[in-house]
Amino acid sequence: MTPRDIARRARLVLDTCREQGIMLATAESCTGGLIAGALTEIAGSSDVLERGFVTYSNEAKTEQLGVAADLIAGNGAVSEPVARAMAEGAIARSRADLAVAVTGIAGPGGGSAEKPVGLVHIACARKRRDTLHERHVFRGNRASVRQASVAAAFDMVLRQAMRGRRKVALPGRRAPRFAIGVDFSGAADAGRRIWIAKGAIDGETVRIETCVPASSLPGGGVGRERAIAALVERLAAETDAIVGLDFPFGLPAAFVRTASWERFVDGFPRRFADPEAVYRLGVTKPGRSEPKRQTDAAAHTPFSPLNLRVYRQTWSGIAELLRPLLRGGRARVLPMQAPAAGVPLLVEICPASMLWAEGLDLPYKGRTSSHRIARRAILDALVARGALAEPAPEIARAAIDHIEGDALDALIAAVGAHRALYDPRLVESPEGAEAIEGRVFF
Repeated sequence: MTPRDIARRARLVLDTCREQGIMLATAESCTGGLIAGALTEIAGSSDVLERGFVTYSNEAKTEQLGVAADLIAGNGAVSEPVARAMAEGAIARSRADLAVAVTGIAGPGGGSAEKPVGLVHIACARKRRDTLHERHVFRGNRASVRQASVAAAFDMVLRQAMRGRRKVALPGRRAPRFAIGVDFSGAADAGRRIWIAKGAIDGETVRIETCVPASSLPGGGVGRERAIAALVERLAAETDAIVGLDFPFGLPAAFVRTASWERFVDGFPRRFADPEAVYRLGVTKPGRSEPKRQTDAAAHTPFSPLNLRVYRQTWSGIAELLRPLLRGGRARVLPMQAPAAGVPLLVEICPASMLWAEGLDLPYKGRTSSHRIARRAILDALVARGALAEPAPEIARAAIDHIEGDALDALIAAVGAHRALYDPRLVESPEGAEAIEGRVFF
């Protein structure tokens, strides 16, 4: 995370809030005013930033933000309840419409087994809306943890500001009529594991019309090559759709040797002849996890593109789906490419990140009754929140009965694709590592 990345996010926050008439307040502990500082570095920020609270001590949190002393004593200053109370207190004690709060352990000392160095809780409150919350454990030194906290806080402000936003982030063109979600697989029997959900966009809701496995597509089959080839043809024909795909669109920047993402995709199968070549990149010493992309950290994705559970998806998705679509000019991948009319718009979606952000990160993949209940609960919540219209009985059954959660993930990916339409980052040219690694929407 570079100062330039922080400045770019700060400007996007100001532009988004200004456009919607939102006044913003900040409540900072471990970042010590860095969020407000990044905003006020930009001329004209006073028409958005109403005030900033720096509440480094527990007493300051109580005196300035009204956080109850017993709440801090019972949960610790670095906790979800305190972060939420800080954000809500900043709203109550200012003239702001939206407030973001950060409390964490930046290090190098102060950590414990339960609350390690790098633990940061971020909350974002808005009048007449539910307060959002995220828990992060950032790696690196004190400066890195604080910078990552600022970036994550800006991303949360954008999500909160865009809830209920109706303006599509596609300048000069009509929004697509359909949202498609694809739960992808690179397994040998991918035709059974890949599910495709298509829905008509109706305002802020997606009305799912079909949800089927790739084996049922024209020309498809159970085997990986036939299933993915059929999926390529299906997606190329969806010229009035935004498509959310559940696989990594890139690798960590350290493993990319090209100057652009498009060149990386075009040369991908020549450099990585098979999935195992991707997996070998992630082999690390015992006790160490595989490297992630910058966007994986920001989106809270559960796995690296190189992880044992994901590497086949990564390889097949890039080599067998993205590359054929891009080489034939049959799709555009946002935001690495500019949108174009007459072709599908593809975005990377992570259903796990979406559920985490929505507070719906339940254990739903499995064959037990509790897993099935969780799938039902997730589907019901998406309908209740207006993200999905009530699906037809056969679609609901597929989402609930499929034990691996693939059908449900396809529905979630369709919701994610639709939401990406309202995200200003959709058409914002990525910079730094994101320019070659890709961007996850959630």
